Amino acid sequence: MRIIGITGSSGAGKSTLSEIISNMYDTYVINADELAKEMYKNGTEYYNSIVKEFGKNILAKNKEIDKSKLSEKIYSNENERKILNNLTFYYLTIEIKKIIEKEKMHKIIIIDAPLLFESNLDKLCDVIIGVITEKKLQVSRICKRDNINEEKANIRLNIQKSDAFFLKNCDFIILNDKDKEYMKTQIKSIEKII
Repeated sequence: MRIIGITGSSGAGKSTLSEIISNMYDTYVINADELAKEMYKNGTEYYNSIVKEFGKNILAKNKEIDKSKLSEKIYSNENERKILNNLTFYYLTIEIKKIIEKEKMHKIIIIDAPLLFESNLDKLCDVIIGVITEKKLQVSRICKRDNINEEKANIRLNIQKSDAFFLKNCDFIILNDKDKEYMKTQIKSIEKII
């Protein structure tokens, strides 16, 4: 079993790369963002910790966490963003380790995580692939995916790691500025690590 970390800033194409690799090889994909969404559900330890830290005014009428309210708080306040990230990293790491143990029969386990380095999940990986693309494409993808305007998309990108960081810290880089076939060609060139 090899653990491959896939990272990059929002809208770069991490999930697309994870999907392509999982279609080519015996792979189990752990999507950190999706896992965090599950952890947000009412009644989990993570949920209780967030409500304790940020207060009940971040809850929707159904008592679930209103992610848009929480996002507004954390994107406008660096200290609160750090608090949320630390809580997320703590609980996410516990869950990811459990999943790796359960799914270790697969040839490859992918940890698809935008904050792979910040959460220290990179320490679990045998190899790390960074996905980068041009900022204009990222903004367009984020706006479409999250139904937000360009200004909000740029605010998100501006607080994330730059392409230069991924170029320096990742073992391999995949450029996602064309189509899936172009990404597949690049995967073939690093097949030895898979």
